[in-house]
Amino acid sequence: MLVNGHGGIMAGLSVVATGIATVVGMPVYTTAYFIGPAREIAQVLEEQKTCSMPVKAKRR
Repeated sequence: MLVNGHGGIMAGLSVVATGIATVVGMPVYTTAYFIGPAREIAQVLEEQKTCSMPVKAKRR
């Protein structure tokens, strides 16, 4: 099990988990501390609408 502890890129973690699962031949699961209590976290947010982290494209 891989745990995202900083609220960053969950999609990237899923890619890594898939790669590891392919190599070791067994399931690899992903989670994050903020997934379970999402409703409770949303109640205390002041500016964000959800507890998911927004993805912003960098300008070059």
